[in-house]
Amino acid sequence: MDEAKALTVLIADDDPVICRMLEHALQKRRINALSADSISAVEAALKTGKPDAALIDLVLGQDSGWEALSVLRRHSRIPVILMTGGAVNEETEKDAKLLGAQAVVSKPFEVAEIVRLLSDLFGKFPPPLLPPQA
Repeated sequence: MDEAKALTVLIADDDPVICRMLEHALQKRRINALSADSISAVEAALKTGKPDAALIDLVLGQDSGWEALSVLRRHSRIPVILMTGGAVNEETEKDAKLLGAQAVVSKPFEVAEIVRLLSDLFGKFPPPLLPPQA
């Protein structure tokens, strides 16, 4: 990872709690986060935010995460980690690889798992920022 440029990750999920949890965890590690809750929001983020990687839920409200991944691939070749509330099986992993995703994780997941996957893609991140001691 280039130390001069902070990493930016697009989080595409229609669940605001998941988005906030991931944003907080990434920002603690000095990683910028953009959130999108639909395919149109993914497209807008790709045009304005220039993310370095994406976390995409396979269900984006009324939209499909698979379609969001296809849209992303028309604009970018950034690494993608897919998230799903369902079980990850061989077929899901095969489809994910065919569409260019690097990994698929099941919800609920530990934030550390996402950080580890991103770290594997980009190198080690600094330790989380700790709140100031009172």
